[in-house]
This record gives sequence, structure tokens and C-alpha cells, in this order.
Amino acid sequence: MRYLGIVFAVISSTLFLSGCEDSNFGVANFMLPVFPEGTEVDPNLFTGTWHSIEDDATITIEKVGKSGMRVYLTSASDTLRFTGTAFNIDDDVFLDLVPEIPDDVAERLNYLLFYLFPTHTVAKVRLSDTTMDFSLMDPFKLHDSLAQHASVLSHVKPDAGSIAITASRLENYNFLKTHAHQIEGLFDEVITLVRREL
Repeated sequence: MRYLGIVFAVISSTLFLSGCEDSNFGVANFMLPVFPEGTEVDPNLFTGTWHSIEDDATITIEKVGKSGMRVYLTSASDTLRFTGTAFNIDDDVFLDLVPEIPDDVAERLNYLLFYLFPTHTVAKVRLSDTTMDFSLMDPFKLHDSLAQHASVLSHVKPDAGSIAITASRLENYNFLKTHAHQIEGLFDEVITLVRREL
């Protein structure tokens, strides 16, 4: 994925298509966190506002509590909000992200909220001096992988177009630890951002 703006299209389609029974798109989301206790990373490493070098989009990360964070993905037309936790697997750092659903959207979705939200997605990040590489997990690729290897993670199919992953936190973590580098395209193309000086 080249531009951060495209991230908005992917996330938005994930949030809404996963609840459409007539959708031809297959998406997969985690129902539980994707990390066990004790793997959290200090969010102070990521706090600040990061600018995409490709366009005007930004990612703002604020620390919440001891290890939590609030993440804002902002483009020229919209802002997506998440709560999250940074965690590590070996030498890699990931963000477990839960979308904050606006009230007007929640009212329109009604009963779909019971199985759609909150759901967890994952981003992979890498810090280098003043830059951060950000790559979001592709929920369509995750769906396709689970469709081919159904026994890898426990899941249910609420409708024809989505998979709700019901595996435990540790199982999710082990899946990512084992398969993050093995499934081609599981994470989108890296977006490089530069931290804004305060």
C-alpha cells in the first residue's frame, strides 16, 4: 500500500463489508486481543504526530494509562480513531488496534455490533531515528489464508463475507509469531512516516 489514504479505504471497507451478508468480499477480524499479557511495549516510543512522506495524511499516537495508546489516522477527508497496545514478537513490534465506532455508525449497525465490534486488527511498525514504517494487516488476505487452512485458528463465519476469529489471545499471538513472515501479502506495503518535532 503506497499512500496512507488508501489505508482508510481498507479499514472502512473492513468495518462495513464484514457485516454485509451479500458481500462478495471476504474479511477476517480478531475478536480477542492478539497478544498475551507481558509482551507490551512502552508506548512512549511511538507517541507524537507522524506525517506520511507520500501525502498529507498523519498518524497521531497518544499514551493512555500504563501501556495503552490512542491512535488517530487522519487524511484530508476523515479521521479514524483506535485504541491500542504495542507489543513485541521477537525483534518485531506490532500494534493491536480496536476501532472506536462513531455513535451515528453504531446506531445504523444495530444488532451487527454484537459480533462485529469490538474487533481487533494488527499493524506492524518499525522505528528508525525520526521515521516510522507502518504496515496494516490485510483482512482480506487473512480471510483467504484461513479459508485455505481452517484449522490454523478457531473461528466462526457470521455470514458469507466474514470470518470472526474466536481463538484465544495466546493462540492469536502464536499465529502471528509463526505466520507473519510466511503468508505473502499478510501486511500491506510499508508506509514511511516522519515524526513532527514538538
